[in-house]
Amino acid sequence: MTSQKKLNQKQLQKKSKMKKLIMGLLVCLALCVTHNASAQMFTMGGSAGSVVNTATAYNTLEVAGSYGTVSIQTVITKVSGTVGGAVTLQGSNDGVNYETFDTNYVSTATVTYTPTNITTNSKIWIMNNNPYLYFRVKYVGTGTMSATLTSYLVAKSK
Repeated sequence: MTSQKKLNQKQLQKKSKMKKLIMGLLVCLALCVTHNASAQMFTMGGSAGSVVNTATAYNTLEVAGSYGTVSIQTVITKVSGTVGGAVTLQGSNDGVNYETFDTNYVSTATVTYTPTNITTNSKIWIMNNNPYLYFRVKYVGTGTMSATLTSYLVAKSK
């Protein structure tokens, strides 16, 4: 075999390897785009205004469809006073009658947390195989305080 043929053969092998590498990268990119497309983010609505003293605020959202994993992040932002109270995760199938979330579906041991007197409190709950169509975050203030409640929900397909 002449040196020119050997050189051409090596160049063909390099091109073949490069094509395989590019094809592999394209497949990975397509899988990443498909995976990310299966997640949806929602801002939960409701009385997201101020919670003053012992008032109650709710963030509520209906999630149509079947989702394998749902995560909810709640953010309590201090306006004034000493922030406290209780934030509870609730679920419902009819959107009217809510119950405290069953801890069997939540990745943390608790579905209620107490905000502390800092500028911003945040809590994330992750639910697997969730049984509810409606989600609600309930915040009951305490003492002399003013804070806002905002919640975000991310739903990922099964």
